[in-house]
This record gives sequence, structure tokens and C-alpha cells, in this order.
Amino acid sequence: MLTNSLQNVAYLVDLADGVATDLMAVAEHRAGHGDLKLIQATVASDDRTVLFQTDDATILIPTDRPNGDRLVASGDTASGFNYAANGSQLLFNRTTSDKQVEIVLLDTEKLTERQLAVGDDLVSATPLPNGTAAILVSTKGLAVIDFEYRAQAPIGEIDGDVSSMLIGPNSGAIAFLVTKNDEATWYWANLYSGEITATPDLAGLTPVAAPAFPRWIVFAPPGVISSSGSGGQVYSSLDLSTGNTNQLFTTVAGTSYLPPVVSPGAGRYALLPWITGGVQNIVSLDNRAGIAQPVFESQAVSGVLSPDGCWAAVTRQIGERTANRLQIVLIPLDGSAEVVKSAAGFAPVWLVGS
Repeated sequence: MLTNSLQNVAYLVDLADGVATDLMAVAEHRAGHGDLKLIQATVASDDRTVLFQTDDATILIPTDRPNGDRLVASGDTASGFNYAANGSQLLFNRTTSDKQVEIVLLDTEKLTERQLAVGDDLVSATPLPNGTAAILVSTKGLAVIDFEYRAQAPIGEIDGDVSSMLIGPNSGAIAFLVTKNDEATWYWANLYSGEITATPDLAGLTPVAAPAFPRWIVFAPPGVISSSGSGGQVYSSLDLSTGNTNQLFTTVAGTSYLPPVVSPGAGRYALLPWITGGVQNIVSLDNRAGIAQPVFESQAVSGVLSPDGCWAAVTRQIGERTANRLQIVLIPLDGSAEVVKSAAGFAPVWLVGS
């Protein structure tokens, strides 16, 4: 999907044949007028449909026949859209005529709906990776709701509002942020046993998660850390499968830190760029072991993770900064292979499958 800063255009680009389809034109045709603003555009993981939401309506657009769009909801009556089961289902919540909230599961091929739950205390539903259930959030607590039987298994009572949620890769655990008044606490929950554990080590930190359902999550101080700071801010990690946390790194006064690079991969490794004076380098964060170390003893300008998240392609500065000599270096973050040094270059891009 491609759009602009004003979000008044949207194109679906087929990377196989290079064809671009104007999806905003499809939405404007259905609305009967222009001047629409894009709110959300998500391509299903099976590439069959696009969930396209504007300030006028939410529609489902087949990628092989864009003019065959189907209306999902008008205006702002529905929200919280998430694909499930590899894109064959769409989960969302909708306000009913009597002001209750219903959780709806839509078959994206047959375009048939099923109401999973309804009530005035419901807030949202987030599908689990297994495609057969979701986490149901209400003002009373959390529950796992089964798509087929609509049965609910309570996770626990919550004193506050759930403002953020992270889901592990095996559908067996989640982490969620509960806010009440001016306090915010992260919790980890085992969905099989119902056990809920507070994670005080993550207090005041913001999760930086790879897309989909990574196992390890970096928790970082919010925003870019300026060199004018006093240092002492902590980066930590959470293992969503076990609930274990690790303190990874503590900032140093006089150094600026950019947001960590966490994608792609399962989240075990992350790259933390830093700048002090005229020197740039990158710290590698091993979220499983709780270890932080420079990628190498030299100046690294930038770095990107490989598709499996186990290698870093780093642009390295050679010699003085004014010489502008750059080299690409491939570094195995797990130490399983030798470092690979390339010829001069910059801005590396990994190929899928490499």
C-alpha cells in the first residue's frame, strides 16, 4: 500500500507485475463523492483482500477484482478491525442501535457475519495467532473467546483500563498494559493456566515490537534520547512465552540514542543506534540472553536486520568522517558464522529468503 502525508490517495501495488490500483477511487465511487481521508488500509496475509477504511465507510476490496468491493460498515459505527485465520476472517467491534458493543466475525469470502459477543461492558477483541480464538477486553477483565463455540474463558479481573496488548507467537501468552489514574502497569498472562504476573521492570517503558507475533519485545524509554540527558535510562526486554524480563542496556550521559531496530525476525535481536559527538555506532541487543554489545569496534552509520533477524547488514565508516568512505559489513548476531565484508556501499536491502 502507498499513500501520501495527507492520506487522500491510496494505491495497491502488485510487486509481481508492477501494476498499481487506485483504491481511493474505489472508495470514492462507493461514497459518491471525493475528499475522503484514509484511516486504515491493511492487506490480508493471504493477499486476497484489502481492508480499506476511510472517514466515510469501511469496505473490503478483493485484490483480483477491486471493483467488487463490499461494504463492511458505514461511518464510525465499527472499529478495531483485525484479520484472523490468515485473512479468511475479519474481527471487529460495532455499536448496536441500543448503544451496546458487539464483537463480529466476518467471513471474508462468503461475506457472512457471526456475532461472538455483545454487551455494554465490551471494549475490543484481538485475534490470537492460531486463528480460532481472540482476547476479549471488557471493563470487567479479560477473557479468551472461542470463535466456533463462542465460549469465554476468563483470564482474570483487572482494576483499570487495558490500553495496550502484546500477543505471543504460540497463542499461549499475552502482555497487557493497565492504566488507572496516573499509574500504568504491564502484566504478563499465561492463557492456559490463567496466571497473571506484574512486570515492574517494564514500568515507564514503551514496547517496540516487530510486526505479527514476535516472541521477544524490546521495551525502551519513549522517544529519541538526547545527548543533553543525564543518562541512566534503561532498555529492557520481555519474553512473551515465559514472562521473563531482562535489563539490556543503560544509557550514558552525553550520548543520543535512536529508536531500536527490531524488525524483521522473532525479536531475539535488536539494533540500538547511538551518537556521541561525531562518532556513530550500533549496539546489538540479545533479548533472550540479556546482553548488549557493539556490533564491532568501529563506526557504524546504520544497520538493518536480515529476514530471520539473526544477521545485521551494517554500513560502516572507514577512516575519517570527512573522507566519506563507506562499506557494508554482514555480521552474524548469534556468532554462528564469520563476518562478511563487502566492497564500498551504503543503505543495504536484504532480499526475502536470504
